[in-house]
Amino acid sequence: MKGQLVPVALLPRYSSFFGAAAYATAPMNVEAYCKGTMTLWRGPLPGTSTPTFKAYFEDSHDGVVWTPFNPSGEDPGEDVAMVVRFDLQRRWLRVRVVLGGTDPAVSCFAVGNLELRNPEGGGTP
Repeated sequence: MKGQLVPVALLPRYSSFFGAAAYATAPMNVEAYCKGTMTLWRGPLPGTSTPTFKAYFEDSHDGVVWTPFNPSGEDPGEDVAMVVRFDLQRRWLRVRVVLGGTDPAVSCFAVGNLELRNPEGGGTP
């Protein structure tokens, strides 16, 4: 039986990042949830030398060591949205945006739903 879906915005519309670096959201406690479905969108990537974008949805037991659901990252492409699905097995969830190249910039968002473990709405199975 499918659990109740709870809306969440990991990166609100339209989050902007400037400069070649990794940008991570604050960890979110997801103990009460078993799955996630996120819509990831990004706009153009201006920059002077081959700008790159990758988003990594990651979970962690301790909030220190992070494991990406897809180690190669996600990039939907310019002005395109993609759906990212993952199973939650650890306590914490975050998204990390990594920009590369010279003087990159991007606007993006990651919004969707988390599914409660207990169909009646409780946090435990």
